[in-house]
Amino acid sequence: MKKLIYSVALLGLLLAFSACEKNEMIEPEIPGNSSSLKSSNNGNMKLTGVDDWGFNWQAGHFDGFLINAILGDHMFMGMPHYKQAIYHGEGIEFWNNLVNQYPYIVYFMPASLLDCRVIMHWNEELVSKQGVYPATWLDANASISFKFMMNNGDENWSQFRKFVSVRSSDELINGIWYSEDGVEIGPYSYDWGTLVEIQTVSRGYIPEFFYEDMKSPNGPGYGKYKIK
Repeated sequence: MKKLIYSVALLGLLLAFSACEKNEMIEPEIPGNSSSLKSSNNGNMKLTGVDDWGFNWQAGHFDGFLINAILGDHMFMGMPHYKQAIYHGEGIEFWNNLVNQYPYIVYFMPASLLDCRVIMHWNEELVSKQGVYPATWLDANASISFKFMMNNGDENWSQFRKFVSVRSSDELINGIWYSEDGVEIGPYSYDWGTLVEIQTVSRGYIPEFFYEDMKSPNGPGYGKYKIK
């Protein structure tokens, strides 16, 4: 069960995007206050580079720690943890303080990924330049790619993933999406709903709850970050 939870919550954004499509947001009641974790920076968007959490919404780009993607994503606006902390590599003490104040954070990612970094690229059909999510990605030509990177003490590992939106003409058969021409696109994602995985490439010894490598027979997807 723990493996499933970590797989579902691994990206941080996966839960956010899923909640977006369902048009709902759960705001748990968290005891205590978060003053010890608050940043003095207000996180205003920079037109170049990234904000303090790692986002550049106008460029459709994130570069930073995975935990900061969870802490700074606009989709979590209104939740207790939103922009209340920034991880700079302080280590397990940061995690313990965060979990003490926001216990539900453990359902987004395990502590073992605290120092995992991720680079994301998405197009405007996935999230607007203002960081606003659409009601659905169906027929939107939306795409997003992730590259996770971490050193486990013995070696570096990484995993690249690419997702695109499905079309109304696509058909889901036994957990696999197929195009209207009957060509396999990729597996159904319980995390993303109307996004489908079209490529995953791993290097090194990745965590066991990460995705398995695959490449869609249907083609490269959309936009700048197509499969090569």
